[in-house]
Amino acid sequence: VAWVHGPSGIGKTRLVRELERAVAPQRRGVLWLSVADAPDIPGPPTLVGRVLKALLGGDDATAVDPWRALAVRVGELVGERNAGECMAVVGPLVGVAHPEATGREAPRTLDPQPEIAIQFLGSLLRSRGRTGPLVLHLDASRGSIEATTALCRGLLDALGGISAAIIVESRRTPPRTLNVTAVALGPLPDGDALGLARFVL
Repeated sequence: VAWVHGPSGIGKTRLVRELERAVAPQRRGVLWLSVADAPDIPGPPTLVGRVLKALLGGDDATAVDPWRALAVRVGELVGERNAGECMAVVGPLVGVAHPEATGREAPRTLDPQPEIAIQFLGSLLRSRGRTGPLVLHLDASRGSIEATTALCRGLLDALGGISAAIIVESRRTPPRTLNVTAVALGPLPDGDALGLARFVL
């Protein structure tokens, strides 16, 4: 985990974008997921749900049967046999309701505890990470530092053994209890800032 922090406008987002450009994910077969956590951004209500949505992709809002469309994408990741069982957790996390959820015989869905949701996400990321390197960029500048910390801590355990990196972008310094590489950005007095940034990159 690399935790890039500094005041607003210092260049955190620019640095991460330059890093993404240097990595060239599509050319190298790297899955690069960028997720922003802020209360005013539409989408799943939790950070885990937002990452899960980014991993699964698709626009369920325009699908005729959002549940089925999501189930197909889950099946591509975990296999068709396991997709139905996984949907009981995935659906609520990404905010997609089963079409029969209002009836008396509605299918059972689960609203997992945060730790379980993180473990579940970690196992899906692990499945995807077996086919190539994975980079998860979390923009936590306006989100919950607690949620970001919990997610990083859980994924550090879950993603062991695969080629994966987490880059956190935050205005705050990382918690001391979290094992990360901290990158503090601050204003430079003079000189070629762009040249220095390219050298650091």
